[in-house]
Amino acid sequence: MFIQSQDTPNPNSLKFLPGRSVLDSNLGTRDFPNIQSAFTSPLAKQLFRIEGVKSVFLGSDFITVTKQHDDIQWQTLKPEIYAAIMDFFSTNLPVIDDDAQQPSSSVSPDDDDTTAMIKELLDTRIRPTVQEDGGDITFVKFVDGIVKLKLQGACTSCPSSIITLKNGVQNMLQFYVPEVKGVEQVEDEVDKLANKEFEEFEEKLEEEFILMESSPSSLHYPDVISRSSNPNSKQAASNYAAGLKMASLFSEHVLLYPLDVLRRQIQVNNEAVKYHLSPVSVFPVLFKISAQGPSSLWKGVLTSIAYNGLVVATDNFLQDLIPVKKSKHNRTQQVRRVVRNVAVRTMSYLIVSPIYYIMLIESVQSVSASDGNLLDGIRDTLVRFIPYSSAITGVRSKMLPIWKILLPAVGLMTGRYVCEKILYKIILPTLNAIQEADRYRKRKQKRIAQLSMDDDYETEENVLLFETTYASLIARIAAGFFGQVLFYPVETIVHRLHVQGVRAIIDNTDTGVGVVPINSSIYYTDFWSCFKSIEETEGSSGLYKGIGCVLLKFSLLYGGMLLAHGVAKKFVMDNKPPLTPAPATTAPPPWRHEPATTMTTESGQW
Repeated sequence: MFIQSQDTPNPNSLKFLPGRSVLDSNLGTRDFPNIQSAFTSPLAKQLFRIEGVKSVFLGSDFITVTKQHDDIQWQTLKPEIYAAIMDFFSTNLPVIDDDAQQPSSSVSPDDDDTTAMIKELLDTRIRPTVQEDGGDITFVKFVDGIVKLKLQGACTSCPSSIITLKNGVQNMLQFYVPEVKGVEQVEDEVDKLANKEFEEFEEKLEEEFILMESSPSSLHYPDVISRSSNPNSKQAASNYAAGLKMASLFSEHVLLYPLDVLRRQIQVNNEAVKYHLSPVSVFPVLFKISAQGPSSLWKGVLTSIAYNGLVVATDNFLQDLIPVKKSKHNRTQQVRRVVRNVAVRTMSYLIVSPIYYIMLIESVQSVSASDGNLLDGIRDTLVRFIPYSSAITGVRSKMLPIWKILLPAVGLMTGRYVCEKILYKIILPTLNAIQEADRYRKRKQKRIAQLSMDDDYETEENVLLFETTYASLIARIAAGFFGQVLFYPVETIVHRLHVQGVRAIIDNTDTGVGVVPINSSIYYTDFWSCFKSIEETEGSSGLYKGIGCVLLKFSLLYGGMLLAHGVAKKFVMDNKPPLTPAPATTAPPPWRHEPATTMTTESGQW
């Protein structure tokens, strides 16, 4: 099961989408503001067992969970909520035990025309929009021109609920129904009583906890809300997470850069016999080329780092320069933000495209035949911007002008960027859901074994920080791999168009010994001309020349991250503060709590 979570206008409420139907259409929606009201729903009862859950709201295809207060973090609650939902739907139990009831907002035969019109507007115009944000609005009664409504789900404690009622619901009802003078929010007597009892219970709990702290002979109980934390342990976890990020970037852009160099040389070598479609054939060639020295494998690495850095810097600058136009609707705001990000990244690739051309020429040129290839790359870049300059001077007459290679090159970069972003958004929630479900099962096993969770909370929090970083890196690596593979044929064509007409001598990618010139007898006029030529002379597999380098690079990158994750996680787990045993006593506290101590054999109690 793949469960997604969405933010709501209420920061204390989160909307969970299990990817399947939750309530039948004839059941409408169900609101459970407290645990006493959840006796009719096994799913709601299971969610209320999670510490920190205040209310549960069930819709047709979503579940909204509201936490008790701001001090409780979603990163602590979400793993247990994910696992509870997965465990419940695996049992195939009914979500609601009682018989189906008609929603209170539905029109009944006893309603007058005004009430029927109000209910119809609520059902068709207002409730669907509110349910998208994880809440609901139900009709209570219409008295003396005042429509009394009850807010449910995420709308219950939402800071913007009053604005929604007055500016949204009230204006719409008054527009269509002139008899409506205003809208008011009401609460059930049961809800008021439950809230009052809960507030009194919290006050009593705080008073007795203060008395316990003031008594020197009392038993020490760890605070489940504000647990003590070791700053050194948290700093170590943060350092390991940051180190894992730096190791990933260094490995991808520097340590494994020789595989990028060899891949580009294989792509532009149109006379190559070996296509290197598997990683097995890459090792011997890479080893023989390395005999020329380290510069033969890391040529152009500084230009590559500069190119990637300039793309990010230009992107950040343009994002600050072009803000997103604000909208009242969250989805419209998200669409505008996505469009802005794609447009800004496209402009960044367009601005930095000359650096990409220089990097490509510098990396494919063989070191043994190099004669100032960096200056050649800069000169060729400037020549491309002058219309018909190559035809007039007769130098490099086969070089294509910049406008013929700019569109395919920028299209390649932008398409791969969008593809990687989409895949990242799909892969990361899946990895987080798997990890969170695993952590929940471990915590559940500890509860079954009657072990305290408070002693291991700090270690668990540090591991959570580290695991989140690791999942993000693995999702980025996986998205980068699939994006590279999907757009690999386009990259091959773009690289062929870039090096056409350039006096480049590359390493012999068949044997790894010696150098060969790029065949200048073939002339590509545009993108489709190059595509057809490769299909005719080299076959469809010619578009995937050198893909074995990609497979080898991402395999090594994933293996390295897996090894670094295992080693660093061991240090994070071992960096646990020593436990101090609590003094024993025979007087238990007046409220039920699970202490971090052992059971005395004399009394048989905690």
